[in-house]
Amino acid sequence: VHKLLHDKTLKLSEDILPSEDDWKYLAENTDPGSDWYQPEFDDSSWNTGAAPLGFGHDESTTLEHPEMGKDARVTYYFRKSFDVADADALRDPVLTVYFDDGLVIYLNGKEVIRRHVSPDSQHGDTAYREKMGQGKYASYEYLDPKHLQAGRNVIAAAVYQASNWSADLRFDTSISSNSISQLDEMMKSEDLNTRNAALRIAGQVGPPAETLIPNIKPLLSASNKNVRMQAYGVLLAIAPQQKDEFKLPPAIGFRDRLERQQFASIMNAKSWDMVCRPGRSSDDYRQAYRYSLVAQALNPTSGDIKNTVAMALVRIGDHKEALKRLAEARKIHGMKPSDYLVAAVAYQKTGKSERAQEVFDQAQQMLEESQKKEDREESLRELEMLHREVSELLNAD
Repeated sequence: VHKLLHDKTLKLSEDILPSEDDWKYLAENTDPGSDWYQPEFDDSSWNTGAAPLGFGHDESTTLEHPEMGKDARVTYYFRKSFDVADADALRDPVLTVYFDDGLVIYLNGKEVIRRHVSPDSQHGDTAYREKMGQGKYASYEYLDPKHLQAGRNVIAAAVYQASNWSADLRFDTSISSNSISQLDEMMKSEDLNTRNAALRIAGQVGPPAETLIPNIKPLLSASNKNVRMQAYGVLLAIAPQQKDEFKLPPAIGFRDRLERQQFASIMNAKSWDMVCRPGRSSDDYRQAYRYSLVAQALNPTSGDIKNTVAMALVRIGDHKEALKRLAEARKIHGMKPSDYLVAAVAYQKTGKSERAQEVFDQAQQMLEESQKKEDREESLRELEMLHREVSELLNAD
């Protein structure tokens, strides 16, 4: 199913900005300055090449890069101008982008996308995680039409390596209008690849694709269990506030239940790996929240998953709901150090400083005890990282 959902041959219209077009790029290990993404920036000294640009893949333009190691280049810059005839007539623009590993995109000087890159990243910093698929598969982002203007527009992108030892980099992007109506037609196709590609794109577009919900809900009862789970995840991505309205059919037999639990564990691990770390982008935290909701739906009795949902809610700013999820987790498995740490953040953010300190002290005591044991139920490395964050938060306030 993953191969179907990552089919690169299916494209949106690309009527605003085509893929595989020429871009200005800076591949030297020099800081271009703080205004490099502004429309007025002079990029006349930059090189020009056709996308996809990068190295380590089958690129149209291979960028210069030194050997891996401490002197490796980890930040690359791209700029392009394009014209829009009638910005007021644009409907549902979607940006399709291939990148590896981290990415920040600006449109007319305004940040519109940040993936796997900390909000305070500068030239020479690395992405905080590798991108799955090494840039072979597209990511889709809905663009607020207000970011586009009649006449000249300028798009600028910075691509970050995950480490000085990364052996590849890739970048290309396009912008399509009327994307929701295109997805609607794709979902009516008799071709399975086309329908699954539309489903995947809709999940990444998120809430703006809400008109597609009537087309997606019937897939919750599809005969293929992978399609059912994928449809559920997409519905949660589009309308998480309606999560109680979306119901998966009960698991049929031991094998179905086991597969759901295994998939839930995978989604929960991906989410926790993101939300337990501070300084991630809001885009990545929202994605982690969607992962945690899917995990919870597939394994609703897991206290660990409810804890992850709670931390994701903290990261996106819904602290009161986070405390509700922690109360549910406590009924299932009592309180673990991570539960107390998440609760400390939520209490502090809701103005209950004394209660935050109380639960933080309980977490600290449990962590000290767990360090003495060889059989540890939770990852101490991640817990200690979260512990430091909560400690700094309490001391700062």
